[in-house]
Amino acid sequence: MAEARRHHFVPQCYLKGFGLQRDKDCSLACFNLAEAKRFDTSPLNIANKRDFNRIEVEGHSPTALETRIADFEGKLDGVLGAVIETSQIADGYPREILLEFVAHLLCRNPRLRRKYDDFLNDTLNMMLRIQTSSPERFAQSMSDAIEAGALAPDEVPALAEMREWASDPDLRLTYDQTYQIGLELQTYDPALIALRQRGWRLIEALPDAGSFITSDHPVRVDWHRPEDHHPMLPPGLGTKGTYVMMPVSSKLALMGTFDMVESATTLKADRRTVAEINFLTITSADRQVYAGSTDFYFRSWFTGEVLPGDQLEDALAQASKDRDKRSPGGR
Repeated sequence: MAEARRHHFVPQCYLKGFGLQRDKDCSLACFNLAEAKRFDTSPLNIANKRDFNRIEVEGHSPTALETRIADFEGKLDGVLGAVIETSQIADGYPREILLEFVAHLLCRNPRLRRKYDDFLNDTLNMMLRIQTSSPERFAQSMSDAIEAGALAPDEVPALAEMREWASDPDLRLTYDQTYQIGLELQTYDPALIALRQRGWRLIEALPDAGSFITSDHPVRVDWHRPEDHHPMLPPGLGTKGTYVMMPVSSKLALMGTFDMVESATTLKADRRTVAEINFLTITSADRQVYAGSTDFYFRSWFTGEVLPGDQLEDALAQASKDRDKRSPGGR
């Protein structure tokens, strides 16, 4: 059997809930944010990356993590189907599976992995510059490496060569993907604990309110009142005064706060509320937004008015132009 190489970081069993029919072969409108372009495709072809979950660990298959994730998604598929059918989250197992899913999305995604990669690159480059800052520091670091068994005595490079390497502005250093996945998995349990401490309610779109949309980064964590907090202070999962928002399907969204009273009764969302949640989804996306059709509404980030989905491409193009104007060298 051929090894699966196309790994979804947003699962198909979730994405299909935004199609006109909940089917893995459904058609979704995909909006590329950077290009402000739309194309139609199926869940199979979006929110995935080659070998995203591949690991290299002695005694384990490279697909061990992907296999475990696929097992979890089998359980998730049934829970999501029941939630969508009943517009309720049953206590116990279904609630736990849904919160585990939110934790998966928060802890394992391309945006976070890029941040890890950038942090590791900056750290390793700084360490290299420190180690080559003087002959004494360099000699000590090489001695430590030899003692640790990481370097043979006859493999010690010349200081001049290492300094030239350290001064290269294009030099990029990082750990392998297995190490990065290990970092991601370390954040999973703390995230799940914080999510369990919140109260959760489903939000249901009224019949004339249009549909909810989703993205390649569908979970948003934010302040209730951003204006009360410094822009450099990010909202945290365990921080009071924050909410967690995630679209569940084309007609349902999920919201969790520390002061929310859980109830089987859904909160009803009119057109403006759905448009606001869709605006949050768009502005939280990494690179793509997904919808079953253009039968949705979103809040314009220019005028604040509620716009229909068929105007999203134009709005994205205008946003791109505004960013270009504000960027260095922009006209």
